[in-house]
Amino acid sequence: MNTVVGLPALLPNLDAPSSSPSFDLVSSLDGLRSVLRPHLSTVVWRRPRERRLSSQVRSSLAEYAREGAGAIVVEGAPGSLSLEPIISALPQRSRSAVRTDIESLAASFAPLTGRDHVRIELSVVRGAGCRKLHVDYVGLRLLSTYVGAGTQWLEARDVCREHLGRADLDADENNELILRADGVLRETDCHDVVLFKGESFRGNGGRGAVHRSPPLAAGEQSRLLLKMDVAQCGC
Repeated sequence: MNTVVGLPALLPNLDAPSSSPSFDLVSSLDGLRSVLRPHLSTVVWRRPRERRLSSQVRSSLAEYAREGAGAIVVEGAPGSLSLEPIISALPQRSRSAVRTDIESLAASFAPLTGRDHVRIELSVVRGAGCRKLHVDYVGLRLLSTYVGAGTQWLEARDVCREHLGRADLDADENNELILRADGVLRETDCHDVVLFKGESFRGNGGRGAVHRSPPLAAGEQSRLLLKMDVAQCGC
């Protein structure tokens, strides 16, 4: 039987080193740099309460997630790129907090990529999103959910990689083969920050982090997802 486990149940003490060879759970934003360790493919920062968005801001973003649509993308170097296309679309009372959060995450993410420019996308995800367990053909990817459930992912030892990307199977059939018997499907919380190494990260071919979008909870219509990658210009 396969199991879905939230992070608190998996490892309550986030200051303790993970016993897993392929992922790490860290207690600070600076801790995300551990993703550069060769044996790690996934790093999760479980934000402390004081680093999470306020209830007022969360309520405002939930309203935007219900009524907004599509994705807004900006690219540039942290410190000089304009977030206005993203920020101006949000409700007024959430703008300052979201701007500060995105700027802080981008400033930490960019040095890990080895590039100066990042691609930042804020999207309203309706429906099931990427239901199939999959790897990304990128270097590093940062995800943080502002509204709705977090991202589901697998530890390397729980993956049957020979079944990844099976076009002849639907999502449920494919996922059942990818997740090993007695494997654990882990899930980040809303506001957690997760870094995934993709197949294109140097020396990581064949070891990209396996993950998927979560099923929407009962009564949930959408999620609000922040994503960061290397800018497409390759700068």
